[in-house]
Amino acid sequence: MSGLSLFMEIIGWGGSAMVVLAYTMIGLRKWDATNLAYQLLNLVGSIMLIVYTVYKDALPPATVNTIWAVIALISIIQLGVRRKKKSL
Repeated sequence: MSGLSLFMEIIGWGGSAMVVLAYTMIGLRKWDATNLAYQLLNLVGSIMLIVYTVYKDALPPATVNTIWAVIALISIIQLGVRRKKKSL
């Protein structure tokens, strides 16, 4: 396995672990969708999976993960706006 291939496998597994951990925390009711850590895990995990799936030339999962990352980013922005309004 080449250095790049190994690096991409680590990226893919790491991204998968992040997304699964985020979903697990929701499923166990430890977090809810307004939890910043949940949204950040989804965002970073999805970006890592985008990189991996594009590298593997797997465009359908790359598309799904792009949508998932956009949703997470929008949620993070909304959380920031809400927190800013609360502090005013």
